[in-house]
Parts: sequence; C-alpha cells; structure tokens
Amino acid sequence: MTVATMPTDNLTLQIVPCTVEEVLAYQHSALVARFQEKLGLTHEEAVQFFNDIKRFLYLCAVSPETISPNETLDFGWHEFILFTRDYNHFCQNYFGRFIHHRPRHPDDPPTKGEGGKRALALAHKVFGNNLSENWRYPRLEGAGSDPCDNCGCNAACNDG
Repeated sequence: MTVATMPTDNLTLQIVPCTVEEVLAYQHSALVARFQEKLGLTHEEAVQFFNDIKRFLYLCAVSPETISPNETLDFGWHEFILFTRDYNHFCQNYFGRFIHHRPRHPDDPPTKGEGGKRALALAHKVFGNNLSENWRYPRLEGAGSDPCDNCGCNAACNDG
C-alpha cells in the first residue's frame, strides 16, 4: 500500500484506506458488553466509549507523530487489544497496518505531556471541539505531565 499524505493546518496527515465514518461503523458487541460489565456503563455510554477509542486509533493511523491517549482511552485500547484477532483485523482492514501499543520503557525520558497534547490538539482539528468526557486529559490540565509517565504505559501508537 502506498501511503499518501494530506496537509491540515501546517500538519501533514497520513492517508489511510478508510474514512473516519467507516472506522466508526465498525462494531464489536463483545467489547461493548465488556465495557458495560467492567465499567458499569450503560449500553449507550459503552458505545460512545468504543467510538472514542476508534477515533483515537484513527488519529494514531493518520498522525505523523507519536501521540498518547489519556488513562481512560488507554484502558479501552488495552481491552480492545485483548481481542487479538479482532484488533489485528480491525487495524489491517481500516488502516492497512497494525497500530502498535508501545509500553513505556524504564529508560524513556519523561514526555512532559507532549504525546497527550498532540493527541488532544489533533482530535480537536479532526473531530471538532465537541469531544466527549472520554477525551479529558486531567493531568495535562493540572500538573502538566503525560498520564503515561506515571502509569508506566507510554501508549505510543507507532511501529517501534
């Protein structure tokens, strides 16, 4: 697959073989049920949560830089990865490649929240300002550290 790029406000995004609408149309009832059970969400809340995870993964696929999820989206990403075959199929089918979750290495320098800041800024550019509560980065609002600096999960979506 040839990956083309498209400019967006001084940022060149990678082109993927799908639209965000196609990504959002993907359904996984077992994962939605898992969110309901584990998090006590209503069906509608669990669907919204899964949609936000798919949005984040779409951003991972199009972003030229490493981005990091907040703790909420990272939890959902972990749960999706547990369905290994489904997650692999989803990534290959919608993005043409596997979106890797790179845990933080002990020797990695602190990120100072840059991955989270990039993710949130890109989410606003691509999806607008009406993001759900699942997109809150409370540590960026407060202490200014990346949540993954503290939880041990860098959650970088890249091929490294």
